Amino acid sequence: LYSHHANDPLWGGKEVFGSRAHDVIDVVIANEYGISDECLIQGISELAKSYGITFTESQKSGVTKDQKMSNKKPHEWSEVINFIKPKYIPQFPMDALNVSERNYVQQTARSIGVENGPIAITMLANASAALDAQTKLKPKRLTNWEESKCLWLCLIGPSAAKKSPILNRVKRPIQKIQDVENSRYKAAKAKFDELSKKQKGKEIEPNCKHYMVQDTTIEALARALSHQDRGTTLLVDELETVFQSMTRYKRTGTDRSHYLGAYQGGSVNIMRVGGGYTIVDNFAFGLIGGIQPDVIAKYRHTEDGLLERFIFVPLSEAVIGEDIDTSEVDTDFENKIKAIVEMKPEVLTFDAKANECINRIEEAALNLSAKCRIVGPGFGGWSGKLVSHYARIVIALHVLRGGGNCIGLKTAQDAEKILNEYVIPQATAFFRSENSSMFERERALAEYILAKGLTRFVASEITANVREFRMNPGGKKAHDVVTPIAETLMTYGWLQLQEPDKPRSAWIVNPAVHELFADLAKQEQERREAIHQLIRRTAHKKDPTET
Repeated sequence: LYSHHANDPLWGGKEVFGSRAHDVIDVVIANEYGISDECLIQGISELAKSYGITFTESQKSGVTKDQKMSNKKPHEWSEVINFIKPKYIPQFPMDALNVSERNYVQQTARSIGVENGPIAITMLANASAALDAQTKLKPKRLTNWEESKCLWLCLIGPSAAKKSPILNRVKRPIQKIQDVENSRYKAAKAKFDELSKKQKGKEIEPNCKHYMVQDTTIEALARALSHQDRGTTLLVDELETVFQSMTRYKRTGTDRSHYLGAYQGGSVNIMRVGGGYTIVDNFAFGLIGGIQPDVIAKYRHTEDGLLERFIFVPLSEAVIGEDIDTSEVDTDFENKIKAIVEMKPEVLTFDAKANECINRIEEAALNLSAKCRIVGPGFGGWSGKLVSHYARIVIALHVLRGGGNCIGLKTAQDAEKILNEYVIPQATAFFRSENSSMFERERALAEYILAKGLTRFVASEITANVREFRMNPGGKKAHDVVTPIAETLMTYGWLQLQEPDKPRSAWIVNPAVHELFADLAKQEQERREAIHQLIRRTAHKKDPTET
């Protein structure tokens, strides 16, 4: 193919034959006439004649739309704003952890090849998973208000961001406990099955405790939790499987309300045709998993508070892990998880000095909710649950440090620091991306412009070649997908409409952009070329042992 888009001399052909036939014309002309400018103009003319189409005078002379536009009065450009600086990634406040917690996080992060933050938050999520869900936090001593311990965590990153290694490493201690329980249950169940029908009537059928579940349905989970009040935790590699299961096998209605209710816990009655009537005294579970940025885009506009229940951790680029011995910190963490599993459920309270922390969190929640439009509408709902997020963090941190029915000032302040310096900035970054349609599309468009040296482009070029624009859940047209992002770049002084009186025209690029960001353009070109070379080398290997 000579070209795939309209930023070439075939633009006139697109006007003549229509946008849907444009790519076919590219192929026909390239095959039959050649790929030089003269061949293109000749090909368009010959095709036009064969269909009885008459060119305008400008088309007869070979003048393209780009050339016509260049003869018009030069555009007046505003100052170019550099919005593609390296994005700010909040660092986890390691001083909010004690020595053993800090050692575990740092060594685990180094061995996997990721930042400290995802390991620290996942450590808290798994401490929460080990705790009995009957444990509640009473933020204020006299008010009849309790918060659940169930923590919902969402690791966001592409497939190479090491989501699974993070989840697998930190879940090991509780998985070992679950494996022991599974073995006990299998032995007890086998013994029970050997009994006669009369003997079984005198015995209680053994049940398995579920500390952690990888896959389930609401019906199966309800039956399991009807035998245990401690709740459980659902840990999955891909959260989309959970989101899809909310409507799977349902002709009418969904299970979303049951999932949403499990965040806070409490009694629930579930009746299903063929499944009977199930009574659960405490239908509560934590939810831990990863998801890719393009996938979670499909669920961003839910209005029932699903996403607002999560603590979000967008992952930065991973590196090669170090070969270090983590056995000591792993053993220490395993012992802590075992101790948490054995803790008796109780209602936790803050001591008198720690009460000031919850007051500050409440005030922050009100302020953030009021100013949510700056970030995005979803952030308002998320910040409205700020006290709930804080409660789950402080409970996990408290039990990691030995537990007890009273949370001290130091733990309350450490949890507040984690919330303010890491969790809120990460949520802000996640929900702010909603204003740019999805996950820094402005940056992706800018990098494509620089890498390709574009002076002009149309929407279809961007949706075809820029990965961040290919995900289009709503089935929008290319122009509707690109326009909101292009308008943002226009405010930054990067772009202008080629024909201001035609909103659906092409965009032209400010020449100053390529001058100001020449170094960045070179870096982006080198990065893309390195990726392409790697793909080509991998694709052309004939011998699997070849290096």
